[in-house]
Amino acid sequence: MIAGLACLGLVACHASAAGSEPPAARSVGSAGAGRLSGKVIVIDPGHNGGNAAHPEVINKPVWVGNGRKACNTAGTATADGYAEHAFTWDVSNRLAKMLRARGAEVTLTRGGDSGVGPCVTERAAIGNRAHADAALSIHGDGAAASKHGFHVILPLPVGRNRGSSHPPPGWERRSVTPTGRGPACPTPATSARTASTGGTTSVG
Repeated sequence: MIAGLACLGLVACHASAAGSEPPAARSVGSAGAGRLSGKVIVIDPGHNGGNAAHPEVINKPVWVGNGRKACNTAGTATADGYAEHAFTWDVSNRLAKMLRARGAEVTLTRGGDSGVGPCVTERAAIGNRAHADAALSIHGDGAAASKHGFHVILPLPVGRNRGSSHPPPGWERRSVTPTGRGPACPTPATSARTASTGGTTSVG
């Protein structure tokens, strides 16, 4: 499968209060309808609402092809309490609606925002079982309050992933420098997610 991982932090950082709604998704015009017909896209809303209450589950190490990492993490939150798991769930559903309007078959890796997990390995397996043409993992990573921006992570070609991951040379060393405009999320307590996934496309 083509495994692109997108970590998006820009919209969540603009939440002014817990539960604040990001801007509504624009409607799809008739010209865009059907353009993704026949394509299968898996969207992974990062984290889950019950993760923080179950460290015994999400901290369990799982094999990701080139090492072990935690099954999942609790994610971060804005200074006023808007949780990353809620942001990713909201954005993922908005994105799914837009993609379906363009004809794509869309699968989400979790069915709600109050559960635990699934582990990164199961999220990857969902995409592999669906024979997805593309997989996107949505996150809202933290930063200093003076920063503003986003980043995108691509998987490195490791193990069985070599056939579907072809980032250009040196891509993983490039970054988007935050502009310093607008509010941002607080620095998360969890470590940064990696793009190296091994035999499966692991997303957090």
